[in-house]
Amino acid sequence: MFVTKDDRITANQATASMTSTTLGAGLLVMPRILIQDVGTPDVWMTLLLGGILVVLALIFFIKLSQKFPKQTLYQYSSKILGRPLGNLVCLLFCLYFLFTSAYELRILAEVIVFYLLEGTPKWAIVIPIMLVSYYLLLGGVNALMRLFQIVLPITIIIIIIVYGLSFSMFHIDNLKPVFGNGITPVFNGVTHSFNSFAGYELVAIYYAYLNEPKKAIKSFSLGLGLVVVIYMIALILVIGSLSLEAGMLSTWPTIDLVRNYELKGFFFERIEILFLVIWVMQLFCTFSSMYYGASLGLSHVLRYKKRPIILGLLPVCYIFTMVPRNINDITVLGYVISYYCMLLFVIAVILYIVYLFRKRVISHA
Repeated sequence: MFVTKDDRITANQATASMTSTTLGAGLLVMPRILIQDVGTPDVWMTLLLGGILVVLALIFFIKLSQKFPKQTLYQYSSKILGRPLGNLVCLLFCLYFLFTSAYELRILAEVIVFYLLEGTPKWAIVIPIMLVSYYLLLGGVNALMRLFQIVLPITIIIIIIVYGLSFSMFHIDNLKPVFGNGITPVFNGVTHSFNSFAGYELVAIYYAYLNEPKKAIKSFSLGLGLVVVIYMIALILVIGSLSLEAGMLSTWPTIDLVRNYELKGFFFERIEILFLVIWVMQLFCTFSSMYYGASLGLSHVLRYKKRPIILGLLPVCYIFTMVPRNINDITVLGYVISYYCMLLFVIAVILYIVYLFRKRVISHA
């Protein structure tokens, strides 16, 4: 059994878990990728549409999980499809979470090397973070949730400060014309916007730990909705403050947005240092959540204890993290994750359809 009486998540922790899991590298890379895909100031509509679709997908995963109380997706997929096909589904989700955790960790390493510790080998950043995450996950889901509750409020406060200061550079004309090239470009980046919210699928795992399952839709949707709002404001600020062209050419548009504002005479004259420090903590939360999802799934497939699996996956995750040679390879990996995200939703739909046909058999299993 994955879920014990000691492993419980409150409604507030559910909200924090969804926000901390999906509020990761997307904030740093999303503006550039979506602007390149759409190519018009209407790109914020693309993100809004993608956010709405992801929230609907989240609700669908919750509805599916509600059919199997106190069971994770790894458990009920085998009940629905049988052990062999169920294990295949589990492995697909495991690989997704592992790829995504490696992606988040590599983005974290790139940002630290570029802005904070120039010249530091990436392995010297990646390995300590992985070891600290391993120590955290030994405490199980409860330790992970407590970390989310500590880091998330600080992150939100820093984001509000940064966004508030950035409004002084905002020019509404940069968001015009609306529908200058028609409505068609708005749909060009919807698929890739899913990558910005990668990890929402973990709701199919965290739901099993909820001590108030009736509040699942409200709690998890609130967490994901908060990320949609944060991303939306960031994208609008990047375009309004830096221009569409600058957002398209910048590797890390959100960080460049923060760097363009200087607080003269203040203790922190370069506010991006404060932003980067808290974002390192936030990316650590995202990585740990994804890695936990991958470890839990592999533990189910191999029928082995979680702790050795968490340790054994570290070298595999390290290899995946270090495979991309440059920022272009990392961007390609982001696109792959976007399509992988869509595939997992299709699999969830298939699971639900099969469940409806086999409902009576499953209920007596």
